[in-house]
Amino acid sequence: MQPTDDFYQAVRYLYCGGVITGYPDGTFQPYNSASRGQLSKIIVLAEGMPINTAGGPHFTDVPIPNPFYTYIETAYNAGLISGYTDGTFRWSNNVTREQICKLVVNAEGWIIDTGG
Repeated sequence: MQPTDDFYQAVRYLYCGGVITGYPDGTFQPYNSASRGQLSKIIVLAEGMPINTAGGPHFTDVPIPNPFYTYIETAYNAGLISGYTDGTFRWSNNVTREQICKLVVNAEGWIIDTGG
């Protein structure tokens, strides 16, 4: 990643704020996909939400030892995310653009306006 990249400033902002860390080898790899678990962590940290795991675990595939457990539970308890009808969250699946949109709108508390 170079300072001339379009996304450099935004990535640097989140990195400096402790929201993202990148990979153990010191790279960020901006063209890699993000998982549902990673996005949950980013949103919880970016919004400065207090960790809330009350009532958890809510998803059969996100046990307490999972590295994203606290963030997924916090986002769930805040009403930002939901899982699948089979009781899973599928935390390691790549997040889709529509899921990103839903999570950002919910996290920001924006009122839905589809009037154009």
